[in-house]
Amino acid sequence: MVPVCGLLVRVAARKSGRNFPQHRWFAFHAHAAYFGVMALTAPIALIPHSAAGTASSLLRIALALWYSVTAFHAAYGGGWLAAPRRAVFVLAAYAVVIGVSLAILFAAGLLVWQLPFSLKPEADMPGLKPRPTGHIPVAWPSPEA
Repeated sequence: MVPVCGLLVRVAARKSGRNFPQHRWFAFHAHAAYFGVMALTAPIALIPHSAAGTASSLLRIALALWYSVTAFHAAYGGGWLAAPRRAVFVLAAYAVVIGVSLAILFAAGLLVWQLPFSLKPEADMPGLKPRPTGHIPVAWPSPEA
């Protein structure tokens, strides 16, 4: 997914004069920072209070947005108005890409899971052994063993 993020950065900063490997390097750097933020804020969610998880999530979002804007401004220059536009575009487009990817993986998983149930009987497919029907007894070891 990092190369996809690099492509989105390339679209957002198309007039920067940089090539794809440089945009991909920026995407690697941003991912490392996001994972660092997640690791640093994870202990907050372990606090046994109902608002701790919400506070941790909000802190992660705030730090990710702040870091994205600051990183775009530092790496690609431009004004402080261009950096938030670039960051929001990349973050929103990346969220859509991840969502679509997860939906495709989920659909593929459902198809693979349903495949054994949709196979034709042995008569239609020579060489395929029929599935056993009924309960298959399982021998469990006794608790004393």
